[in-house]
Amino acid sequence: MFNEYFVDLVSIASMDIFPGNTISKFVNRLPSTLHLDGDWMVAVQEIFYPTAHKPLKRNITYSISYRGLRPLRKLNFTYSEGDSIEVIISKLNDHIKIAYNRDNLIDDDDGVTTNQKAGFIAPKFEMRKIKEKDREKEKCVMHGGFIPESPKPIIPLFQDQSFLRILGFDTNTLEKDYEALQKGRTKEIIASYQPETGPNAHLMFIYTDLIDDHFVGDVSARVLRVVPLDKQSKNTLAHVTFNNPYYYPVRSNNIEDISILLCDETGQQIRFKSGRVFLSLHFKRKTVV
Repeated sequence: MFNEYFVDLVSIASMDIFPGNTISKFVNRLPSTLHLDGDWMVAVQEIFYPTAHKPLKRNITYSISYRGLRPLRKLNFTYSEGDSIEVIISKLNDHIKIAYNRDNLIDDDDGVTTNQKAGFIAPKFEMRKIKEKDREKEKCVMHGGFIPESPKPIIPLFQDQSFLRILGFDTNTLEKDYEALQKGRTKEIIASYQPETGPNAHLMFIYTDLIDDHFVGDVSARVLRVVPLDKQSKNTLAHVTFNNPYYYPVRSNNIEDISILLCDETGQQIRFKSGRVFLSLHFKRKTVV
């Protein structure tokens, strides 16, 4: 009777059975079903993974208010992890401008699109040094756009509140700021805080269907191990071994397939450029003390 098993998983294995396998999300079918008698536990023994990653894409949905009354249409804006705040704002301004330059985006009764009329100004964002007390701070400033013959400015309305917080805006007070802008009490909205794009991903969470959910921060998830995420421009292999593995109870005594999912601390699936992942698991019989 065995008291332990080692099972090695590879991201390119079982592709004939699971053609949707990727480097960071894959299923391996074992050569034969692993039958475990009694109570068992499992842990990550070691892992190899590529260090070159594709930048994560962040998709932001927003709307443009028309004459201060209602959103005109939903638009999707994308930026990449690692973009500076200046690059993000530049991409956003270009995206807003392109949206307004599309034919028939805003049509009046006379058949002339609003953006073709003299005096039309699209809403935009900019970074500006704001003097506060004894020092200056770089903050994001939102400018309302203007439509001819309309007293109310046009503004972008973001469904993703976290994106507004990245730009430094206080989402608790932004509605009042919008109202002040539309009523002409101010011509711009200055962010309450300095922008913070947030740190790039530094951790890799290894999820598996071998175990039950357990507490991970403020959620429950099937996380088997957390690994420091090594990122490099050259596509080398990172190798991590665990001298003191963390064991979790195995949820099934008959194992045919093992699923693995690799995500960062934001919950985004890691996008390796190329290569493969090798993962070694250690199963051991639970001992009764």
